[in-house]
Amino acid sequence: MEMCQAYWDKEVEGKEFYDFKGNRLDADQIEEARVDTLRWLNGYIAKVKSGEVPFIEFATPPEQDVSAPVEGTVFTARGYVDFFPSKVTSMETGEVLMDCKDDYMHIGDFKTGSKKFNAWNQAKADIDLQPTVYGYIMGKKPVAFHYVVIEKTASHEKPSIKHIITYRGKEDYDKFERLVLDFQESTDRANQYENGKFYPEPVMGFGRFCSKLCSFKDMCWKKNFDRGDVRGE
Repeated sequence: MEMCQAYWDKEVEGKEFYDFKGNRLDADQIEEARVDTLRWLNGYIAKVKSGEVPFIEFATPPEQDVSAPVEGTVFTARGYVDFFPSKVTSMETGEVLMDCKDDYMHIGDFKTGSKKFNAWNQAKADIDLQPTVYGYIMGKKPVAFHYVVIEKTASHEKPSIKHIITYRGKEDYDKFERLVLDFQESTDRANQYENGKFYPEPVMGFGRFCSKLCSFKDMCWKKNFDRGDVRGE
């Protein structure tokens, strides 16, 4: 945990942080986030030691920036790989649950998420774009993508951890290339977006208009969805 605290201090120093509404966090709110983060992480470590959650050995040092051009487009795909698993074991018994020296490239990612709203499960992992993008960047090889999800629980609740594995292959990478090419053409990227068409695609979440990480949500709402006092009568 001392290492975690040192990492937190390094990442926080000299930076500003904001909530999902764009409000800047003050010192007390940042401290509250630190306490919660270390509590969730401590819960993860405890569950790994007890054997309730698998222990994942890393094949290489964690946290690597990776990128690759998307074929047939002007875009570059980028990602930040948390870890590359080499073996999944039970720390309590020593049993090897998964030897990652197989026909797949194993990539891992830590997530935090709500336990109640839009919680992580197998279906969510199977449709998520991130494993496809990371597998594409790493050479379009068959990928086994490991999600380690630390669900955000209150201080009086037990830690909730999930280890979810999803797979990607050639068909997924072909679809990704078509997706990026469609975006390039519809936005007129080659012409600096001069005649681009940008269709609003909001995703409701947590009771607010859109849960996407997008800088144009307010503009999108006002331009496309704000009805004012009009009741549609």
